[in-house]
Parts: sequence; C-alpha cells; structure tokens
Amino acid sequence: MGLFSELKLAVPWGHIAAKAWGSQKGSPILCLHGWLDNANSFDRLIPLLPRDFYYVAMDFGGHGLSSHYSPGLPYYYQNFVGEIRRVSAALKWDRFSIMGHSFGGTVGGMFSCMFPEMVDKLILLDSSPFALDSNPLPRVSRMERGTPGASWKPLSGTPPVCTPPFGVTARVSQELENLLTYKRKAIEHTLLVEQAAGEPRALRPQEMLQRLLKNNSHVGEECGELLLQRGATQVPAGLVLNRDRRIAWVSATALLPSRACRPLLWRNVHSRVFILFIHFQSTPSISSARSCVHTPSRSCRPTRCSSRSTEYALETRTSKLLHTRSVATLT
Repeated sequence: MGLFSELKLAVPWGHIAAKAWGSQKGSPILCLHGWLDNANSFDRLIPLLPRDFYYVAMDFGGHGLSSHYSPGLPYYYQNFVGEIRRVSAALKWDRFSIMGHSFGGTVGGMFSCMFPEMVDKLILLDSSPFALDSNPLPRVSRMERGTPGASWKPLSGTPPVCTPPFGVTARVSQELENLLTYKRKAIEHTLLVEQAAGEPRALRPQEMLQRLLKNNSHVGEECGELLLQRGATQVPAGLVLNRDRRIAWVSATALLPSRACRPLLWRNVHSRVFILFIHFQSTPSISSARSCVHTPSRSCRPTRCSSRSTEYALETRTSKLLHTRSVATLT
C-alpha cells in the first residue's frame, strides 16, 4: 500500500490538503498529525497496516500543504476540531475511525466528544484524548466555596460544562495569572508576526534539516527529511517552511477543561478507544510501548509491550484494533 493520492478539499479560507491510501470502498480512517507536523507523519506507518481500510491523512490548517488562516484570524483549538467536521462532510463520511498522533489525538478526542455518533474507533498514538489542564484546581472546602454542592452542572441537551469552585486560593490565582500572561504573550507574538509579514527566510536544505533535528531530538534524520518533503517548499534561495508562523505558539485561545471534568468527557465518547504510548530507551530503534483500551462501559486497562521496535508495536496493536469488534482481544 505504498501508493497514495493527493486530495485538496475546499474550505472558506482556501483548502485543506490530504493524502489517501487504499480503496474508497474500505472503512474510512482519518489520520491526524501532531503540532507543527504534517500528513507525512503517517507515511511509514500506513503501509504496515491492514489494506482493507481507506486511510486519509489531512494537514491541519496552517500546516503542510493546507492553506493558512486568513490574516487576523487566530488558530483556535476548536477550529481544528471543526476542520475534522469539514473534511468528513467533504468526503461524505457519516461514520469513520480516527487515528491521531500527539496534538492530533487531543483534537480527535474532542471531536469524539462533540460528535460521538460519527466516530467508530479512536486510536491515540502518544496522546491524551483531551487537552487537559495540567494543574487541576485544588480542593476547596465548602466554607471557602460559600455554597454547598457540586462544582459542575450539566446543561440539558449539551455536553457537560465545568465551572471552577467559588473560592479562589492563592495557588489558583497564580495559575490564572500565568495563563493570562501566556495568552498575552501569544497574542503579542501573533501581532509581531503579522507586522513582519514578508517573504519567509530561505535556508539551505541541510541547514533546515539540522535545525529541525536540533529542536526535535526524538526525530531521526530519515523522518526529518520525510516531514520536510511536505513541510517545506523549494525556492531559488533554498527551502522555506510551509507552515504558518503564527502557530509557533500553541493555541492562545484554547480553554482547557480541568482534570475533574475527565469522567464527564469520557462519558460522551461512544467509540472504542485505543491509546498507545511509546517510551524510547537508549537505542532509538527499541522502545517500550504502553497501551490502554476503553469503552463507555469499561475503564482503561494498561498493557505493556517491551523491547519492540516502534513501528512493530504500532503495526501489530493498531491492526488488532482495526479488525476486532471486541476490545477485550487487545489486552
């Protein structure tokens, strides 16, 4: 399954680029890349997976070969979730599976919460199903809250919405201040990039590759070249990056739910979920893979695959999920 076809799907700000493997008659799987990556992230994995599926790997807006957002329009986290809905509508998919790596997994997980009836299976590679606040709100006594009762309230007909406790401790205050400072810097960064709009700087191919490898120590030279094939364009002076420079800062407008909301988010996911984390050892080709499966009626159960190459672990355990109707066979 080495052959693929390029797709270009129209959106209001331009187009979303994607590449597809397999027959359109196969069960569809949408592949979502990580932050600042592109659809080529799946080039080495897809050929190892079952051939009776139709794989489509998309470039998020501002990444790879997809159009940049219009000037002045920020890259909201929810916009990336909306891009999945646009792609599925363009491909006329009513139900499909999602395979997401890193940031792509959190976007796919949130889509599964918002459109649970559309997702059959959710496969997460080195990713959490939701972008969660890493510093959950501390416990606050009822006296500090001022009123008894739960700190969240589900709204009728909509996904649960979480609200913080009424009492605000010094730690929470500091966290909010840090968040506001980060968002301010992110907005200022966007304005500076827009003011400096012009021809992007061109670098010699080897220089750009070395910069990519230096900033991503876990990426090997072969994979770095693969990412630059789709992530950069050749010009007379060298290579220029395709991605929008405004996305260098992770979404300045993302509102992350606290970890206390995780059970409520899980409750809205109706698909089978498979999570695989790869932990590299001293030898890059050898890794330790930890996986976790979940259904709405079953909690996550971690399993471990030791001393397997990354590709082998991804191939064997992902293939099992794609071909099974029972999650129990995975563990």
